Amino acid sequence: MKKLNHKGIGLPTVLALSSFLIALSVSLISYVVFQANVVEFSIQKSENYINAETKLRSTLDALSKQETLDDSIIDQITSDFEVTLEKVSLNLYKISSRLNENNLLESYFTTSAKKTNTYETIFYYTGQETTFKLDPIITANSMLVSRYNEIFTPLDSSYLLNNSATFTQVMNKVEAYAAVNAYDNVIVLTPQQLLNTASRNTISITNQIVFVTGSVILGERNLIVDSNAVLYIDGNLSYGLKNNKASVALDLQGEIVVNGFVEVPEKVKMSITLYSNGNFSTSKDVNLGTAVRPSFVFSNAIIDLDNKSSGYGYFLSDSFNSQQGNIYITGGVYYHTSVDLNKDVKENTALTDSILSDSKIPIYIETTSETTGGDFVYTFPKLRN
Repeated sequence: MKKLNHKGIGLPTVLALSSFLIALSVSLISYVVFQANVVEFSIQKSENYINAETKLRSTLDALSKQETLDDSIIDQITSDFEVTLEKVSLNLYKISSRLNENNLLESYFTTSAKKTNTYETIFYYTGQETTFKLDPIITANSMLVSRYNEIFTPLDSSYLLNNSATFTQVMNKVEAYAAVNAYDNVIVLTPQQLLNTASRNTISITNQIVFVTGSVILGERNLIVDSNAVLYIDGNLSYGLKNNKASVALDLQGEIVVNGFVEVPEKVKMSITLYSNGNFSTSKDVNLGTAVRPSFVFSNAIIDLDNKSSGYGYFLSDSFNSQQGNIYITGGVYYHTSVDLNKDVKENTALTDSILSDSKIPIYIETTSETTGGDFVYTFPKLRN
């Protein structure tokens, strides 16, 4: 039988092992400190964000309560809340609060907003004209609220919102209305209940108002919202398909409000009026719309179109990307911060008032007026670099 070696561990081995353990301990300690710094940085960043947002919202709230507003009052209030003020143009202002060297929160407000015709203000243009500039107070939020108020004015005026309301405030109002007025034409569904309504791989929305309580993953299903209906999704809208590719052509139609992001896979034919509180993106080979029913997409963040996403459409967002060479848009692209277009947007000469009406576009929106006596309207604080 082989005997065990009782000589023990030699000094060189002990020293080597000790050095390894010390190095390992130092590494672990460094990692823990690093993680603590990351957490601390995240907390600090979060605190900075909350503080900055609080300053801006408090400033806007104080301004909105003034019976009259002139530059001296505006200067005093913005100074009291320690926010930076910039007068952009007559009756239009920007306030901001810095988070760090690279980031800040900002809001715009106007002391004199007035209702203007939506077609004449936006859709008359392609957005590429040197004479066109998107009014900072025209956002996905303001477009949504204008449309929401059109819907709810004949239903119950007590549910109307001011034009500075957010997506979440709209969702809360719709859910509250549906809960109180639950009947055949106004319903609340869970995401699974919505999917369960599918017949032959098609979800058809015919109720006047359908509110879905969470994110929807369609799979290989068509989503058709009737011309007299609107679908509210309190979450994201996606398909959950491998490589974002459908095996069959799919339809996405109607008026849809999404309190999150929207992802459209390949082989989808769109004819939508869509409001998204997050990014809107398409995979390649997507039909954006037709001359008689173009798509209208309003995003609070980024619109990103992939290769071969072509057709008739109007897109309004913070920033817009369509870098591929095979993207052909007839309609309009309107943005606040940046645009990346590989090809010029072509004018849609077929657009008419009746097409806008059939597409459920709000007839009027509020814009900054060059005269006094209008409404006080502001945008929700946005993160900028």
